Amino acid sequence: MLSLHGLGQPDQEDLLLNGLLPELRRRDLLDTDYVGGDFRANLELPAVQRETAQA
Repeated sequence: MLSLHGLGQPDQEDLLLNGLLPELRRRDLLDTDYVGGDFRANLELPAVQRETAQA
């Protein structure tokens, strides 16, 4: 069983990267053609406006 709580454990990461993700790709359930420069862009969310510190 894969739990997100234990994802920091090497065996859980291995199961996710070498087990689940390849199977989702094989079934065409995982997008691989991301065109955005970051995660937010791929979700079509606006860029975060960062506040600049005043000196």
